Amino acid sequence: MLSQKSDSMFSQSQQMRYDSDQDNDMAMVHMKQNQMDLEIIHEDEKNIIKHFDQKIKHKEQISTHTAFAQMKYFLGCGFNLLLYGVGSKRKFINNFIAKNKLGQNIIIINGFHSGANIKSLTNPLIKLIWKQLSQKIQSVSSNDVISEIIEILDKLRQNELDFIYIVIHSFDISQLKQKDLMRLITKLSQTRIIKFIMSVDQIRAGLIWSETDLDYLNFYCIQVNTFEDFDVELEYQPPLFNIQDNNEDFGLEFILQSMTVTQRKIIKQIAEFQVDDQNPKGSGCSIKELLIMCVEKMIALSQQQIKEMLREAIDHKLIIERPDAKGKIIYQIENPLQVIEKLSNLNLDY
Repeated sequence: MLSQKSDSMFSQSQQMRYDSDQDNDMAMVHMKQNQMDLEIIHEDEKNIIKHFDQKIKHKEQISTHTAFAQMKYFLGCGFNLLLYGVGSKRKFINNFIAKNKLGQNIIIINGFHSGANIKSLTNPLIKLIWKQLSQKIQSVSSNDVISEIIEILDKLRQNELDFIYIVIHSFDISQLKQKDLMRLITKLSQTRIIKFIMSVDQIRAGLIWSETDLDYLNFYCIQVNTFEDFDVELEYQPPLFNIQDNNEDFGLEFILQSMTVTQRKIIKQIAEFQVDDQNPKGSGCSIKELLIMCVEKMIALSQQQIKEMLREAIDHKLIIERPDAKGKIIYQIENPLQVIEKLSNLNLDY
């Protein structure tokens, strides 16, 4: 009996020792795990600090006068500039323009705005040519306008006009990357006096252009990692995109001033159609009805010409293009009646 009791005590003692060893082993495992976790945390902190240092280094690098001098040098050598990299490059390009005094002939296009189109490029060029050279562009379609601009600029003598710098922010986001519009831009880039400074944001932006386009555009590519949030570009919204209900007249005037007289006349015809008592209220104007009115008043002679003229108004949502109950396309101004009446009495002197 004593022997059994002794054996029992011995086994209990062994069990306690075994449990104690297990506890010690578990404690050691936990200690090692905690130590590894601490090492991982320290490693993460090191990586964060390293990444932050890299960002600071990049910012310092791209903001130096050396980078700006390099950009100006390659512009002077006949290259166009293409900036790519992480972050918004808007402020960087603006600083470059401000510090290097590129002259007064600078056209800036905000590609990240949905309203940016070929008119955003041609209208400022038309105004610049009129202001600097007192020459008026007579063409109507975008293709003809570009051709006429090129013809005028190519005839200029040396030093008759300073370089024209066209800055396009976020080109790969804008409507300008459409093939037909890109063809016009490529055509324009062949003019000796025009220099392009473009920025792109998407990783595959280089695939936008064909090899032929790239040959003509003659880009010098610069990597610019600003790490700037793209929200900063919202600071540059023009009044057109901030129109409030109580400021609607100003917004419409802003849009109309960017259009040709012919475009405004066609819009006026649609407005007159909508306020006419003989037509149902809220009804739009079909392309056939619009063509009849335009031909009578010698505004336009074909449906194609009318569609071309209305493209900008449709882009700005001044004119809505939609199918009617029969599936035919109609054009309609969906503003309040008071605004439509003002458009029907539009002053075409400006």
